[in-house]
Amino acid sequence: MDRLLKFYNNNILTIRNFVNLNFIYFSNVIIQIILIPLLITAYGLDGYGGYIFLFSIVNYSEIFVRFGFDYYLLRFAVENKENKPLINKYFNISVIARLIIFISILIILIIVINFFSIQNGLILFVLYLTLLKTVFVPIWYFQSINNLNIISIASLISNILLLIAAIIVFSLNLPIIYFVVAVFLSSLLQIFIIFGKVRRHLHFYLDSYKNILKDIRYLFKVSFINFFSEVTQLYTNFTKIILGVIFTNEVVAVFEISTRIVTFSLMPFATFNNSIYPEVLRKKNIKNIYKNLRLEILLISFIVMILFFMKPFIFLFFSGSADLEHSYILTILSFTIFAVITNQVLGFHVLYNFGYDNIRAKGIIFSSVFYIIALFINFIFKINIVAFICFALLFAELTSTIYYLINLMLLKKEIQKKCAESTEFIPKN
Repeated sequence: MDRLLKFYNNNILTIRNFVNLNFIYFSNVIIQIILIPLLITAYGLDGYGGYIFLFSIVNYSEIFVRFGFDYYLLRFAVENKENKPLINKYFNISVIARLIIFISILIILIIVINFFSIQNGLILFVLYLTLLKTVFVPIWYFQSINNLNIISIASLISNILLLIAAIIVFSLNLPIIYFVVAVFLSSLLQIFIIFGKVRRHLHFYLDSYKNILKDIRYLFKVSFINFFSEVTQLYTNFTKIILGVIFTNEVVAVFEISTRIVTFSLMPFATFNNSIYPEVLRKKNIKNIYKNLRLEILLISFIVMILFFMKPFIFLFFSGSADLEHSYILTILSFTIFAVITNQVLGFHVLYNFGYDNIRAKGIIFSSVFYIIALFINFIFKINIVAFICFALLFAELTSTIYYLINLMLLKKEIQKKCAESTEFIPKN
């Protein structure tokens, strides 16, 4: 008991971050797990797949709105945590920059919807407005101060209200646009709750026109490599778009269900790594990083085995059928958990942490190039097999893993030296 208390006291910030991050992600995932069967029952696999197709376009657009700012801003906020005015300045710059991108894409979206008379264009438009949360909610700030409580609370409240609204919509047999509006309103609610907390520490103000432009250019400059690595990472939302174009909405639906289960399974590992990340930035201990990764890989092996045997029950719960033709998608995607978590640890806790962010970004770019080549082969030779695209996605994820491992072996001595130099400056109790 004494050891447990000592461990808790020594790692209270990490534990609190871990609990809050899990609360955020699992409240979202659990609500989705409840909503998916309701959506499929109300609108069928085809209708649900069509909704996911449009939502994937919006999620891919979110990468442009974020523009990789959070990577720079988190590290910047941690390194300058005592300089509140400077952090506030970059909060304002990031919001203005994202708002400019958001409005620009919105104008293009409206023109495209009207010019091509896109079916379900109104649904796409309303879903895009949910990205206002990306513009105004500074998650990087709460991570930097080891306090994600408010985001946890906002996420829970908005998801509960979304579930209530969804049940009302489905009970009255209303069109799916009513559910989409509920999704939009739930995102607005999160903005109001979180911004109410943020304004005590961060506030909007307008600097001179020239200074704003100068700061925006700088933020774009330092964030471009991270943005480029994200926008070329086509594994999730872009895959759903491809599946929707080449195959049927039912395939998109099965892929989405599989993705949700994989996300649900890897989330404890991802949130653990995210929760300890601020401390990893402060205490560069390479041995602890590798020790944690080895333990995570063993646990992931166990999770993948469980998913394989539980697959029929999973699809029975979501769709009412255990014999879906494309249920093998879940088996293939479950192996991506190894690559996703390994890439997260090696890419951020090691490469990004020790100043090799270009290598981290290049790993994502190379894997994306591999995936694009695979899609090109699929198009040229008209393979048109869902399994081919899923295996291409798996191997693309592993491309980053292999690239990181090769570079870490080449940089081993240099990283060990940096680790030792950092340890010398950590005050001993």
